[in-house]
Amino acid sequence: MKEVLTTTRNEQAQYYAVLSIRKIFINHSRSLPFATKSEFRDFFLQLLISDQLPPNTLKAVMQGLAEIMILKWIEDSSNNQVEFKTVAAMSERNLIQVLSTYESIVNEVNEGTIKLITRSKRTKFKDNFMCEILAFAFTTLNNLVASYKNEATPLLSSVLSLIHTCFSFNFIEPEEDTEYNQIPITWSYIILDKKLIKPIFEIASGNFNEQLKVLALRIAGPLSGIQSYFFIDSKARRKYYKHIFPFIFSILNKVNINLYKELLNFFYNFSVYLLVDY
Repeated sequence: MKEVLTTTRNEQAQYYAVLSIRKIFINHSRSLPFATKSEFRDFFLQLLISDQLPPNTLKAVMQGLAEIMILKWIEDSSNNQVEFKTVAAMSERNLIQVLSTYESIVNEVNEGTIKLITRSKRTKFKDNFMCEILAFAFTTLNNLVASYKNEATPLLSSVLSLIHTCFSFNFIEPEEDTEYNQIPITWSYIILDKKLIKPIFEIASGNFNEQLKVLALRIAGPLSGIQSYFFIDSKARRKYYKHIFPFIFSILNKVNINLYKELLNFFYNFSVYLLVDY
């Protein structure tokens, strides 16, 4: 299968080779050695980086990479799936593809597509691996906003989409008696980093296109409604909101009325802070 992907020019053959590899991993994951999972993860990653395959095949490779990474993570959740430094050094197009892969991973775990994920594995995934993905995404976002140009919009959109997907994850377990989708406490070092989250509010209220502003508003909502369990004490919580209040008021004053639905959702999340657990 690997030879078909690296030697043939037949697009249909390449596409079905990827589908066959994915099927083998999904159906026979338990019997495949850990080293084999690592080998094909690296192989699929290199295929994405090379960018030599047709669009449909590349999309299938991206989905396959997400599946293999999940299956490999299930076997060894302490293992980092992809070196984030290597990913950060990629070209813009390759980085967009890998960010989409991360988003596919989060969606597949959230939707329960991979049946091998137990409750404890799911908890470790959202507490640890998703935390690493989110930290990488916020760091990438900061670098992009600092040197923003219009041509960076597709990459900015990909980063914001990944962050939004992480915040949209269903954190509530079936037996938990709560109506609030509580963000894992392990994410606190990211969310309470004022410099790291600042670009979200800048995009939401700044001179960016509407698509980016919508995504930023959807992320700014949860960031503006952080509940008290995230903070050491009420003083720390007041300090956090003292920092972001100017950004919140800037959003309320500057966001175009065309985005009123997103603005209402944002205001709802902010209201949770004012009314719940204060």
